[in-house]
Amino acid sequence: MFSGKKTIEEKTKKQMTAKGRNSVFQSLFADKRPLIKTAIIALIEASVAALLPLGQKLLLENPSIWTATLATGFSALQVFFLMLFFDVQATLGAAMEKDMNTKIFLQMESTSSTYLDKIKQKYGQLHSSMTNRLVTAYGSSMPTAVKDILIVVAQLVGIGIAFGFGSFLGLACLGLTIMTFLVMFAFKWSQGFSKKKKILDAKQNNHLEEYANQLEIHQSAGSSRVKYKLLEKVLNGRVTLFRSNELRRAMFIGAPRIVPSFVSMWLIYLIAVGEGRSPAELAMLAGYVSTTMMVSYSGFQIVLGIADSQGHLQHLGEILSASDVDQDNRPLGTRPQGDVVVDEIQTLSISADLRVELPNDEILYPNGLFPQDPDMTELRIQRGKFIVLVGPEGSGKTTFVNILGRHYENIQADPVQWSGTYRINETNVFDTTLSSFYRHLFYGPQSANYVDGLREKEDQNSVPGTVRDNIGLLLHPELHLDLTPEETEEWIQRAATEVGLSKKLDQEVRTLSGGERARCMIGRGVLGVILGIVHVLILDEAFAHLVDSNGVGLAKRVWELAEEYNCTLILINHKDHFNPPNATAYVFGESGQGIVEWDQVSKLRERHDSRYYQLLIAEHANHKSSLNGEQSEK
Repeated sequence: MFSGKKTIEEKTKKQMTAKGRNSVFQSLFADKRPLIKTAIIALIEASVAALLPLGQKLLLENPSIWTATLATGFSALQVFFLMLFFDVQATLGAAMEKDMNTKIFLQMESTSSTYLDKIKQKYGQLHSSMTNRLVTAYGSSMPTAVKDILIVVAQLVGIGIAFGFGSFLGLACLGLTIMTFLVMFAFKWSQGFSKKKKILDAKQNNHLEEYANQLEIHQSAGSSRVKYKLLEKVLNGRVTLFRSNELRRAMFIGAPRIVPSFVSMWLIYLIAVGEGRSPAELAMLAGYVSTTMMVSYSGFQIVLGIADSQGHLQHLGEILSASDVDQDNRPLGTRPQGDVVVDEIQTLSISADLRVELPNDEILYPNGLFPQDPDMTELRIQRGKFIVLVGPEGSGKTTFVNILGRHYENIQADPVQWSGTYRINETNVFDTTLSSFYRHLFYGPQSANYVDGLREKEDQNSVPGTVRDNIGLLLHPELHLDLTPEETEEWIQRAATEVGLSKKLDQEVRTLSGGERARCMIGRGVLGVILGIVHVLILDEAFAHLVDSNGVGLAKRVWELAEEYNCTLILINHKDHFNPPNATAYVFGESGQGIVEWDQVSKLRERHDSRYYQLLIAEHANHKSSLNGEQSEK
C-alpha cells in the first residue's frame, strides 16, 4: 500500500514538472520578436566564428596588413554580435517573465487561498524567485547553450576547411561525443541534487519568514533561540548535503571537461606531430580545438544549470495545476464556479443534512443542522431578514458562516470538507460565478482584513493601504461603476462617516487600532449596502474589538442601514447588546451538535430558561458581578 502511494506521488511530481516545463516553453514563444532576433544573431555569430580559423590560416600562410586586418576583424565582429546577443536575450527574458507572471496571476484569480498557502509552505515562497530562476535557465541560459553549440559546429567546419576534414575534425567530434555521454549522467545526478536542495531551501525560507512575521512574540517570550535551533538544523542539513556530494560534484561536473579534452587533444597532437605540422600550425590547431572544447563545456554546463531548475518547474506546475482534479473529481485548488450570473440575492438556503468534517477527524453537525427537529429540511434566509448565530466556542458558528461565505468549497486543498446543499436563489451556489456572488455578498471575518498596494509610487515597491483605499475598494475604477472622482470621494466620505472614520481616510490601515481596523472593514461592507450592491452582509464578531458604548452605536447604525436598504444581515456576536431585537437567533449546541434552539431575539431575552439567555445574558451578568467583587476586595 505504501509503495502504491509513493508511486502515485512520484507520478504526480512528474506531471507537475512536465506542466511547468510546457508552460516555460510556451512563455519562451509568447513574444516571437525577441526570440527570432536572438536566433538570427546567434546564427550570424556562429557564421563569423566559422570564419575565424580561416582568417587565422590565411594570416599564417600569407602574413600581410590585409590578412591581419581580416583575422582581427572577424574576432571583433564576433564580439560585437556576442554583446548584441546578450542584449536581445535580456529582452527575451523580460517577455518570458511577463508571460509567466501573467499566467500565475490569472490562475490565482480563481484559486483557493488554502491551495496557495500549501504551495508557499512547501516551497518557502509562492513564486517570486522561482519565475526569475526559470527565466534565467530557459530564457537566458538555454539560448546561450544553443548559440554555443552553433559556434562549436561552425568552428569545427572552419577547422575542417582550414586543416582538412580528416582526422583532426574526427577527433574533435570524438571528444564532443564523449562529453555528451558524460553530461547525460551529470544531468541525471544534478536533477536529484536539485530536488533535495529545493526542499531544504523551502524549509529555510519558511523558518526565516515565520520568525520575521512573529518577531515580537519571540522577542517578548524570549523564544528566539528555540526558533534558531530549528533553523540551524536546516542550515546544517544544507551544508551536509553539499559536503557529502563534494566528490560526486567534482566527478560529474569535472569529468565532461577533463576527459574529452585530454583524449581528443592528446590524439590530435600525436597525429599533427606525425604529419610534420609546423609549430605555428600546431599552436593554432591546438588553440581552436581547445576553444571548441571550452565553448562546448560552457554550453553543457548551462544544460546542467537547466537540470538544477527541475524543482522550480515542479513548483510552477503546481501553481498552474490548481484547475486539475484528483481521483475523486475534486479540483486541486481552483474555486468551483459556473456561468450563472447573480443579479441579486433573494434567498440563501442550507440543507438540514449539512455535515462537516474537520482536519482532526472531528465531525460538526453529525446528526444534521437541526438534530432536534427531523422535520426541518433547510435553513432558509430571505432577503432583508436579520439572523444572529449564537453558541459556545467550538460549536460551529464560524464554520457555518465560512460555508455561507464560500471560504470552504470542498476542493482538495480545503482543510474542511462538507456535505449537503447550499443554494442561492434556488441555484446551487457552485453554479454561480464567483465575481457576481461576491459582488452582492460581503463577508467580514473575525480578524479584520485589509489590502495594500492599490496605488504606485516610484520609490516604493508596495504602498500601504489607507482607510480611503480600503473603504472605497468597491469603487475602484477597474470595476467600471462609471463614477466621477468627485462622486467616488462622496460615497467614500459617506461610508467613512457612518463607521466613524471620516477624519482618518488618509491614515494607513496597518497603523490603526484593532477597533479602528474593524470599523474600516465594516465601512467597506456598509459602502456596498448604501450603493445598493451588497444584498447580504455577514459579520463574524466584527464588533468584538470595539468598546461596548461605541460598538453598540455602530451596531445599531448597521441594523438601520440594513433595514433601510433591504439587506440581509447575518451576525455572530457573543454579547447580547450587539444583536437586533427583531433578528432570528439560531443557537448552536456544544461540541458541534448543530442548531438546538431558534426564535426571535426579543423573545429569547425574556425566557430565562432559553440557551440564548444563559449564554449571552446570565453568563455575562455573572462574569461582570465576579469582576466587581474582585475590584471591591482590592
